Amino acid sequence: MGEEYPPSPVKLFIGILYKDRKFFEEIKETLISEFGEMDFESEEIQFRWTNYYEDEIGPNLKRVFVSFTPLISPEHIVEIKQLTNRIEGKNRRINLDPGYLEGGKLVLATTKDQAHRVYLNKGIYAEVTLRFKEGKFIPFDYTYPDYRSEEYHNIFYKIRRKYFEDLKKPFLLTSRFTTKWALKSLIDGNPKTKGILVIRKRRDIIEMIELIQKARGMVDILALAVGGDREMALALSHIDYVDYVFSFRGKVDEVAHFLKPDVLFLADEITLDELGFYEGRVLRL
Repeated sequence: MGEEYPPSPVKLFIGILYKDRKFFEEIKETLISEFGEMDFESEEIQFRWTNYYEDEIGPNLKRVFVSFTPLISPEHIVEIKQLTNRIEGKNRRINLDPGYLEGGKLVLATTKDQAHRVYLNKGIYAEVTLRFKEGKFIPFDYTYPDYRSEEYHNIFYKIRRKYFEDLKKPFLLTSRFTTKWALKSLIDGNPKTKGILVIRKRRDIIEMIELIQKARGMVDILALAVGGDREMALALSHIDYVDYVFSFRGKVDEVAHFLKPDVLFLADEITLDELGFYEGRVLRL
């Protein structure tokens, strides 16, 4: 067998469809906590190509596109699509269509199978919706009508430019304050022992440092996962004993199963029930 090479990083974007912009504003912090800073947000576009979503979301829909930094590895689109489905909820007031963009193509993730789609994993399929050739985006015969439009293509040109700007930057993890998606790349490819310390409640700085020092002594690389509080995560990223910090809005077992650290450290407010069927090494601090 030949040597395996990691896939090139790609640019995550999400197409967001809603009737009332307040529904987008309500989930914006969740999206930022999960995927990183939004480095692009398009103007609103009137969604006029189909009435497919009207029965569920309502009439007079609008679409915006957002993209994020840092870049992701393309296989992460499976977990990202599952997460955006959960954010939408059962009674959808908003539709989230994640995809990624790289130099030669634009890919959408979907739960619906068709002849032109490729199964990835966990009920998620991938569709190459547009290719990029001779300086422009080119649709296929199956491409959605809105993704054929010049309005969308002008947005994707801007996101594509940001993608190439990102490629010129240092390694994906450019600071201690990061996302679990960027951290995944480092954990998967690093032979050193990795640990994740999961906390939720606020503590004074002395107690926080004591927790981190206990975990730091058992692993080579230590990341801190802060549940639900992005501001607290950002503040804790300045502590010298921790290598990386990220915030999360989902469940603890999602963090554990996705990152699969060598050691998962739990603060006292995290119950073992929250881990589900996680089989890795777990230590209570």
